[in-house]
Amino acid sequence: MISKRLSAITLVLFFTCVVFLCVRGQADAEQVTKVREVSKNTLLLFDENTPQVKNFYFDIDEHERLKPRPNDFELVHFAPMSNERGERWVLVTVRNTAVGRRFLKRDYIVATFANAHQANPSASLNEKIDAGESFTTTISFGVYKFPIVMLEVQP
Repeated sequence: MISKRLSAITLVLFFTCVVFLCVRGQADAEQVTKVREVSKNTLLLFDENTPQVKNFYFDIDEHERLKPRPNDFELVHFAPMSNERGERWVLVTVRNTAVGRRFLKRDYIVATFANAHQANPSASLNEKIDAGESFTTTISFGVYKFPIVMLEVQP
């Protein structure tokens, strides 16, 4: 059912983009090809059945446990996303709780997957966030078989 819905959505998006570009007189082969590349296996969707549990208690040895580096950020919200290729992303909102400007770095964030594997974001981060400011961004954690079930910002 979800696969059929994704196919329909992908087709609608494709044709909408092509029609829009043609009407504006700006369609060329390269633009149509780029739109066509967004297929159901690369399209990111929010994970529908993400557990609403704040803490899982995986049996991870304390010496092997990956912890966020100490920082001044507070996790406000996160929503895991994935696609059929197994790419794992999160839409995350953090708040700078410090009295001054801080930079959000990749080692401040740790994702835990359903099999208890832990990872930092796969790409570097260096987002400048002012005191008291909230910031929302998407972050990639690479390709994994298991979904992200928990995100930590504070150690």
